[in-house]
Amino acid sequence: MFSPGHHSSHSVDSDRLLALLGRYPTVVDLNMPNISIGDVHIEGKSLYGCNLSSSTLCGTRISGCTFELCFLAFSNLESVRFEECTLRNCVLGASVVTDTRFSSCIVVQCNMNGIQADVLSFDDCDLLHTRLNGAAFAGTEFINCNVKRTHFLRSKTDGVSFKYSNTEDAVFVESQGW
Repeated sequence: MFSPGHHSSHSVDSDRLLALLGRYPTVVDLNMPNISIGDVHIEGKSLYGCNLSSSTLCGTRISGCTFELCFLAFSNLESVRFEECTLRNCVLGASVVTDTRFSSCIVVQCNMNGIQADVLSFDDCDLLHTRLNGAAFAGTEFINCNVKRTHFLRSKTDGVSFKYSNTEDAVFVESQGW
């Protein structure tokens, strides 16, 4: 049973997660791998130290939320909209991201290594000290973004649009070397 300030090591299903988010503005240290969330709007919530690895988010709108030290690695994000969110020290590595948009978000020190992206958009976002190493992008755009000290090592960036974005301090290294 969940209670604020109590650590749970049990997996939580999506209905339980949505009930928790409906009741509490902040969720901390919750273990929720392998859940599936679809066609919902999550607004103004904070998640800290939560494990959402190997989960599926589909048709989900997430606005005004904060994620810190959360794990979404090996997940599937399809038609997800992140609006005015903050992601700090989160892991989305090895996830498959399709038709997903980040609008006016702050992404700081996140690990997005090895993501497979098809129709991914960052619009008016700050990606600071974030890693997108070994990522495969198709139909991806960074529009009016600040990508300061963001690493794209051995990422396939052919055809990626950085329209109006500041890439001066981004690190791009193709297939040779690191």
